[in-house]
Amino acid sequence: MQFLYGFIFGVGIGSLSYRFKLLTISGAFATILMATVIYGLGSWKYTMPVLAFFVLSSLLSKIRKTVRKDVEEYFEKSGTRDFGQVFANGGTACIILLLNELIVINNVYQLYVASLCIVAADTWATEIGTIKKTRTYNIRNFKLTKQGTSGGVSVIGTIGALFGASSVSLSAVIWIGESYTYFLGTTIIVGVLGSLLDSLLGSTFQAQYICNQCKKITERYNHCNTLTSFYSGVKWINNDRVNFFASLFGVIILLLLYHL
Repeated sequence: MQFLYGFIFGVGIGSLSYRFKLLTISGAFATILMATVIYGLGSWKYTMPVLAFFVLSSLLSKIRKTVRKDVEEYFEKSGTRDFGQVFANGGTACIILLLNELIVINNVYQLYVASLCIVAADTWATEIGTIKKTRTYNIRNFKLTKQGTSGGVSVIGTIGALFGASSVSLSAVIWIGESYTYFLGTTIIVGVLGSLLDSLLGSTFQAQYICNQCKKITERYNHCNTLTSFYSGVKWINNDRVNFFASLFGVIILLLLYHL
């Protein structure tokens, strides 16, 4: 019955999100699938953190887009999430939950929430970090770079990452009990560090393209109504894959720390 409830819940969230242009049709189907799995295996304990991430991050994306639409030209995709973005953000969490059904994973809930803290921190860092003009630096060499470019970090963006990780971690503390201080500390710290790892991966490996018309560097295949040319990075690594790898690597690092 829980899988049925998860499916119904997913249909409701997916339909509303599609109606308000938070998700594309493929993103809505991915949400239904993910909700069925997460609620079916974990009920509200596991559903609440991913719901907090999705709702709050989607609203923040919409707000930023109305204030600073100009930075959209650097992003591969708009704030309307498709299947790839939904999986990139929630894929690691789903994998953890599914693996826990096959083998018992110690601290599984902490790992699960930490994976969502990472993607929330990265999303909030991007949205808050570009909501107003501010100095942005390339994380690899700390040289000034344009806002919205892959690997760009700023003070306000890092503060945004802290708030993003905190929003997800706080949504889970009701199920933690007396160890909530340790839980909050570890998941929030891993979230912020994971977002920095995301920026490093983006700056190093994410495919970048150059517009043949305006010469701007972008994540897009098309710019100024013309095809862009490959500029740097690895062609098959886009922003979705960077997000997924960052959350996965962040969880692996946390898992290794448990055994030190």
